[in-house]
Amino acid sequence: MMTDRQSNAAASPVTVLIIGCGYLGGALARIVHARGERVLASTRSAQRAGALASAGIETVHWDLDAGTGVDPFGGSIGGTALRIVYLVPPGLRGAGTADPLAALQRAMTRLRGENVASAVLASSTAVYGDRGGATVSADTPACPDDERGRRLVEMEAAWLSLMPAARVVRLAGLYGPGRVIGRAGLQAGMPVGGDPDGWLNLVYVDDAARLLDCMHRTPADIELGCDDQPVRRRDYYGHLASLLGTQLEFAGAVGERLSRRCDNGPTRARTGWRPQAADYRRGLALALAGS
Repeated sequence: MMTDRQSNAAASPVTVLIIGCGYLGGALARIVHARGERVLASTRSAQRAGALASAGIETVHWDLDAGTGVDPFGGSIGGTALRIVYLVPPGLRGAGTADPLAALQRAMTRLRGENVASAVLASSTAVYGDRGGATVSADTPACPDDERGRRLVEMEAAWLSLMPAARVVRLAGLYGPGRVIGRAGLQAGMPVGGDPDGWLNLVYVDDAARLLDCMHRTPADIELGCDDQPVRRRDYYGHLASLLGTQLEFAGAVGERLSRRCDNGPTRARTGWRPQAADYRRGLALALAGS
């Protein structure tokens, strides 16, 4: 049953608020903007803000590592229903925010009391840990085995406690034009690390953005975004090397880490979403053409 606040949100003009609008957020912003809906994108990068603004997308500067200060919105979200998409990564790989849980709580504090229709957090399939090649879906419990995975699980729990309309989508390895996994290393002649027989799970950037866009339709708290075909590392890198015309050498040990195979079936059934780049071959063709 809808709450009074959700009923009001459904009847109000909608603003899609993208918090941490980087590579994936830009793809989502373009999809929403193209159908004539209002997008408000927050970023702490002046360069990113300029690129978004040139595409006609409203931007605000919001550094979630900073403490309290001037309201970044300045009244720009009043009177509209918000569909929030939170894309700030945990920041263990040289990007994102230094204290992800504190940053998320700052965002929650600022947005508490607004007319929120839905709120989606982008997480990662890293929360499942290494399952030795076993299959996982959105309905599989998290079982993190590293610090990044544990931080993501903490963020998920905090986000889902926000309100009944909060949702989480766990995304596989994101790639697309300008971000082809492994391309730079192969072109530099570097050997590929990791078990050649280990599994990779991927999702093309536009497919990930479309899933974020339809997450408000799912009855489930958590969904999983990946393509239809997990791929062994040797097959992915072998195909990419052939497309690039480079040599392939593996440096990883066999049996080192098999990871997991992700199944998007439950998510497809609940949301109606289906990846257009159904496997890595189609996705790499699109990504390299777009690059």
